Amino acid sequence: MQKKNFILHYTYKLLLISGVLFIASGCDDIIEMELSDRKVYLVAPSDSVVSDVYTHTFTWEEMQGATHYQLRIASPNFNYIEELVLDSNVSDNEYTYNLYPGTFQWGVRGVNGSSYSQWTVRTIEIDSSLSLIGNQPTLQLPFNNYLTNQTSIDFNWLELINANAYQFKLVQGSSLSSGLLIADTTITDINISIDNLSIEGSYVWGVRGMNDLSNSDYATRVFELDLTAPSAVTLTAPANNNSQYSPVEFSWLGTSETVYDTLEIATDSLFNNFDTRVGSDSLSYTSTLGTGTYYWRVIRSDEAGNSSSGDNYRRLIVQ
Repeated sequence: MQKKNFILHYTYKLLLISGVLFIASGCDDIIEMELSDRKVYLVAPSDSVVSDVYTHTFTWEEMQGATHYQLRIASPNFNYIEELVLDSNVSDNEYTYNLYPGTFQWGVRGVNGSSYSQWTVRTIEIDSSLSLIGNQPTLQLPFNNYLTNQTSIDFNWLELINANAYQFKLVQGSSLSSGLLIADTTITDINISIDNLSIEGSYVWGVRGMNDLSNSDYATRVFELDLTAPSAVTLTAPANNNSQYSPVEFSWLGTSETVYDTLEIATDSLFNNFDTRVGSDSLSYTSTLGTGTYYWRVIRSDEAGNSSSGDNYRRLIVQ
């Protein structure tokens, strides 16, 4: 009787453990929400709207379970597509785009890794008015909040329908209406290059379309010019002229700045012949080196592309 109870008790424990393991392993699988029977709710523009504004921000409500959205714009409609104007994957629930005179349908569906929702579609008509009021160019490059150490920058944007010229402004400061005016010019091209920028800090640039009847609104973006290199890296180990066996652990001091470090190990003090050149997110790196004399240093780079001096290096002898 005791032996039978022991077997039953043991079998129960095995079943219980198996069930726990099954549940635990099942938790590793990510189950995504099924979207195929759902629709995205469109917010703006309203359906069948007629507008003399070319620049529109298409918005919709977020869909639970969708990781991103597919936005399409077709002319004149999806049943008879003369032109697929836009087909884009969007992570946000809005997208700004410049249309041209004509009739369009726009549609959005939610997407995740395993399914799509149904399309929700609306119609919009852009009339052929020459007025630019309420419109603005679509800026291309540089991106908003661009961080750079380049003193020459190319600016470009898309054509604005019915604009025959563009006014470009560049200001060192936080807005087009205040700060130091660097450039203010009217051109017919959709790009311009500005050279010899020398003042570190924030800049704002803007473009508006122009014709004989009206001017569009300014489209603006900001960027940051950083010309200051990170300070030289303080090396900690091995000591200069140290002699030791391989492998060798190299280490150096960090900084509070957002930077990226590159360890360089060469067989000459001019660092023309690299043995090792490796980026490191930590403040140390271990390398297996053959017998010989080496020189090592750490170059520190910031987000703008500035790099520290390479003058601070050490000599190492591997036995």
